[in-house]
Amino acid sequence: MSHRARYAGVYVAPLTPTDAERRPDIGRYVAHCRWLLAQGCHGLMPLGSTGEGHSFTPDERIALMDALAEHGLPMDRMLIGTSALAYPDAVRMIAHATKLGARAVAVQPAFYYKAGDEGLYAYFKLLVDQVADSRMRLIIYDWENNLGVKFSRAVLERLFADFPDIIVGIKDSNGDRAKIAERCQWFPDQAVFSGADATALAVLRAGGTGIMSAYGNIMCDTLLRLYREWQSEEGERCQAAIDAYVQVARQFAPFGAIKATMAKLSGDPIWLNGRPPLVPLSEAQRQTLHAGLDGIGFFGRKAAE
Repeated sequence: MSHRARYAGVYVAPLTPTDAERRPDIGRYVAHCRWLLAQGCHGLMPLGSTGEGHSFTPDERIALMDALAEHGLPMDRMLIGTSALAYPDAVRMIAHATKLGARAVAVQPAFYYKAGDEGLYAYFKLLVDQVADSRMRLIIYDWENNLGVKFSRAVLERLFADFPDIIVGIKDSNGDRAKIAERCQWFPDQAVFSGADATALAVLRAGGTGIMSAYGNIMCDTLLRLYREWQSEEGERCQAAIDAYVQVARQFAPFGAIKATMAKLSGDPIWLNGRPPLVPLSEAQRQTLHAGLDGIGFFGRKAAE
């Protein structure tokens, strides 16, 4: 079985609720992850960008991993974000996630120093060598638009060829439909994920693996229908509904908009919290967001589901 088939599905990147002291609210976090799995998604991608992974220390992230395992959530359905600027922190988190039985880890490059091909290869090779666990499975997390680091076709081919059983795929969060379709063609045996909801339908129609979704927190049902119906007009309608939400939300900080929507849907204002530099949308911004979402029928559809 190819890596592409082995990892197929919709993986939601869960938001991480934080309390008034900006600490992770573990109870709400576990409950939210359990709820997402109960909606039918194939798995989760905890502690990535949507989960504010870089805002939490390695100790905090490991505590959240442990909480998922200790509360009986299926770790073999988790693609855990373990990115860090210092490679020993990444190694520690990758090793811990692997020992807990995570299906894979998703790792960004150490992006502060803008590496070329040789630096990127050296970084991911170092992670593999230092973790030194045959159970480790790693998905390269590419977000060039945000991180300023470019993965060439050549360095990806080299990493996949040299570590064929360890480095199993790529999450492409750049939002470029043509580019992600091209990567699906270049790497037919690797897991190629859409990491930007705007490319969800494009990656499936190009034969890709699936979706790692931020908007699945608030539109899980839509993403699942898109995954099931990608060959039909229903898949196109689902992508259009996602694009309509993005069009409304894009005038605000993206994670602030998702959190504000989550707070509105759940009736729980704790979802507005975040760790600086992320700050909640103001009351006026939330009213504008909600009015825009009402205008596209978002809340009406959610109420009907």
